[in-house]
Amino acid sequence: MKHVWILLILLIFFTILNSCYAISPDTIRQIKSATVYIEVIHDFILTGEEVKSSGSGFFITPKGNVITNYHVIQPMVAIYGILFPAPVNKLKIYRSSGTADYKVYDAFLIDADKANDLALLGLKQEAETPFLKADFSTELVESSPVSVFGYPYGEEFSIIQRGPEVTIASGFITSLRHDDMNQFRQIQVDAVVKPGNSGGPLINNNGKVIGIINMSYDKDRMNFAIPAYLMKPLISEQNTSMHHNDTVEFSANGIEGSSVFLDWLPIGKASIKGCKTTFGWHNISFMKRGYTTWTKDICINNGKEIISEQIPVNEITVSMCDTTKIPAKAEGLWQKINAGLINPVYLISFENFENTDKIQNWKQNTGGTDKHTWYIEDGVLHQYESDGVLHAISFSDSSLNNYMMRAKIKIEDEHDDSRAGLIFRETDDGFYLFRIHKESNKAQLAYHSKSPFGWFVLKEKELDIDITDKWFTLDILTANDYIACFIDETKPEPWYFNEAGTVQRNQDINKRITEFTKYNLADFSLKLILSFDKPNENSLFEFIFRKTASEELALRFSKPDNYVQLIHVKGKNEKVLKKETLPEDFFTTTTILFLIAKNETVTCSSMYNEIISYKNKNLLNANGHFGFACSGQKTILHQMTVASVE
Repeated sequence: MKHVWILLILLIFFTILNSCYAISPDTIRQIKSATVYIEVIHDFILTGEEVKSSGSGFFITPKGNVITNYHVIQPMVAIYGILFPAPVNKLKIYRSSGTADYKVYDAFLIDADKANDLALLGLKQEAETPFLKADFSTELVESSPVSVFGYPYGEEFSIIQRGPEVTIASGFITSLRHDDMNQFRQIQVDAVVKPGNSGGPLINNNGKVIGIINMSYDKDRMNFAIPAYLMKPLISEQNTSMHHNDTVEFSANGIEGSSVFLDWLPIGKASIKGCKTTFGWHNISFMKRGYTTWTKDICINNGKEIISEQIPVNEITVSMCDTTKIPAKAEGLWQKINAGLINPVYLISFENFENTDKIQNWKQNTGGTDKHTWYIEDGVLHQYESDGVLHAISFSDSSLNNYMMRAKIKIEDEHDDSRAGLIFRETDDGFYLFRIHKESNKAQLAYHSKSPFGWFVLKEKELDIDITDKWFTLDILTANDYIACFIDETKPEPWYFNEAGTVQRNQDINKRITEFTKYNLADFSLKLILSFDKPNENSLFEFIFRKTASEELALRFSKPDNYVQLIHVKGKNEKVLKKETLPEDFFTTTTILFLIAKNETVTCSSMYNEIISYKNKNLLNANGHFGFACSGQKTILHQMTVASVE
């Protein structure tokens, strides 16, 4: 009898305990109705197509303001782990997603806190919405029960056009993490979090938001949320009381004479008042020669006063014009520096090419040869080689970050493929270049990848005049993740910085080959992610995976009859060792290829199926370079991973 009483007491105790931790069904329904599915539609520059990404969020006001992560709506898209520039075209909010009562709203970015990965969105159309209340307390307790609401895996689980239904995961607070200044920064939980949960609410047992989910380490059940108190500045009355169509005024105060840009378009000279724009998220920039470029993404609301802090350092001025045309002001500046009247640290470099010997000390990349391809004559820097190889001179400080750069350039020779420009930032993987291109008559912002080797045009603008034998002024202004390029004071062409390695080749009927001398392997495995932009009916793509001075092995992918061939080339003779039919969508979608070359066997597969396999004791098995060849299409290599095989 005694044991029965003990069991009864324990049962009552755990019933009471569970009732304390449980969220009531009514509260769960309210939280579900206020948790939203966010669909982001990007303009993907590699293909010109729209790309979708998604995340979670929640209404925080009855007027439809939504809190989510900044990374959910950022202007970059992750493709197989690589971030590519992809400006946001549309934001859509799904309310009651996945149910018969679902509604879809167009949204816009009001304000963001990049440092804490938070963003505040608004609805473009007026609506009354359910909303969640927040607990801004920083006095949370480990082991407290919590629930995660959101949309893991996004539209993979959507029903027809309604979007996915909300998912709830329960767990406990396992740690409260602080930074070096003892500021409360992260809530660690063991509730299940998957891709797509980002931006969703972390709810306590009172049904209030205590955090915003933003990171997942699902393997170890170590998942993280941003404490709710960090979103308080975003949900100010000023931010949440205005509509996206509202016109607001702001003032822009900076160094007198600074050019002021709103969303990279010029609006006047600082300091200016009475500027008008639409309410919400904008980029504001101040630029003046001799001072650092000041740029910031900011919510511009009514009465906003923007004050820039520009430091008089970090200007690079490079003059590449005839000395008789150098402005007197520039000559006077140089004289003052030489006379010690101006501290030269404010001017990193000013070169008018009067010293013909100075070029000997500059670093030169001459396309793999030791031949000197540059000389100075009559105060002008000349390149006399036109062999189709990139020749470059570098004389700037690689430690620079935010700076401006100017040069006057002219293309004099008659070669159609001539181009000239400024290399303004270099990384271990490649460099960034603003150039004019004679054949296409365009100004281009481009990235050059070292490995894989090739060009990636980020942005280009067709010029309305013939660039032959004319002086052009190129200006480059960089600030953190932004680049603004000018040609003869035309409007800037900004773009987001991108560190991804890519290959882009011009559409051409001639076969083009790129080889990778960095790799010299016989046995290896390779993962390749590539796509084709508007291939013509005669398009071919080859991967050469073993090569010697006289022989090579290659896989050839052909569009005309949709096949893949294993090719052995010896001298001028070509032999097809094996041939297989390709999937129908091979040339129209992004493709992932896996290749293993080991001893006398070669196998190539897609993510789902084996494409071709061959084994022969006479298979070429010597160390050699490998690379790509293509014709008839623009080929884009998103990612290449090479590993040795045992």
